Amino acid sequence: MLFRSSERPWNIHAIAGQVRTHAERLADQPSVHRLRQAVGGAKRLVFLGNAYHPRNLELLFDRTISHNPEVLATTHGLSPANRTVAAHLLRRNCGLEHDDLLTLSDGRAFETLRDNMLQLES
Repeated sequence: MLFRSSERPWNIHAIAGQVRTHAERLADQPSVHRLRQAVGGAKRLVFLGNAYHPRNLELLFDRTISHNPEVLATTHGLSPANRTVAAHLLRRNCGLEHDDLLTLSDGRAFETLRDNMLQLES
C-alpha cells in the first residue's frame, strides 16, 4: 500500500481503510522492507510534520544509513530541547557525518517546501 497516489475526496473510505497502527505496520514485513529500502537508497530525505518519535523512526530505519543523504526536516511546534533531540536522532539514523547535510526548518510544511524549493529541485 506504500507510494500509492489515490488520494481523492470520493475515495476517502478506501484511504481510511489503509490506515495501520504501528504494530500492524511492523507485522507487514514486505511493506516495511520496501519502505526501508526506499529510505535507505534515497539521496535526499524530507520530513514534514514529524514528531520524531523513536517508534515512528523505527519503521523507516532498520540500521544507520551509510551514504550521507541530504536531510530537510520541519520542527514546527517542537520545544528547543525536542528540536535538539530530533536533530540528534536524524543525524544518527541517517548516518550524517557533516552538519551541513541536515537542514532544520521551524516553518510549517508548506513554508518549508516553499523556502527550500531550489534545494529540492536540484
